[in-house]
Amino acid sequence: MAESMYASVTKLQVKSGEDRAVKQYFTQWEKESDPIPHGVSSAYLIKAENDPETYYMVVTFENQDALQTYEQGREQQLAKLQALVTAQPEQHQGEIVSTIEG
Repeated sequence: MAESMYASVTKLQVKSGEDRAVKQYFTQWEKESDPIPHGVSSAYLIKAENDPETYYMVVTFENQDALQTYEQGREQQLAKLQALVTAQPEQHQGEIVSTIEG
């Protein structure tokens, strides 16, 4: 039986005018993580359609161990974002229980 995949979703309330800086942060994180950290399957930065100051960072992982390793360094990453957000980032982690791929 294959191991379950996991995901981390972080909601960011970005300060007005800081969208470019958030995008740069994500791009920089990607460059600093080259090659992509072991166990990370994918990462996305999503801008909410109905609220242009809300972003979601979604990172998927091959298994729970990879998620836990990622979470150990998460506080350091979030500290870099503090100047760009209006509230503490809201974080959620969990098992991916179903997928649809095209």
